Amino acid sequence: MIPACIFWCIWLERNKRCFDGESTALGILKTRCTENLFSWTNLYPAVNAEQLQVFTNSLALA
Repeated sequence: MIPACIFWCIWLERNKRCFDGESTALGILKTRCTENLFSWTNLYPAVNAEQLQVFTNSLALA
C-alpha cells in the first residue's frame, strides 16, 4: 500500500505542475502523502490529530 500511496501523491503533484503551473513544497508533499496513507489504512478521512500522530510515530518505529 505504501508504494501506491507514494505513486499517487507524486502523480497528483506532477499533474498540478504540468496543468496548473503550481508546485508544492517538499514538506507539504510528505505530509499529504502521510495523511493519504493514514486515510487509506483506516478507510476514512484523517480528522483526528491524535490518531494521525500515533500513526506517524508507528511509521518511524517500523
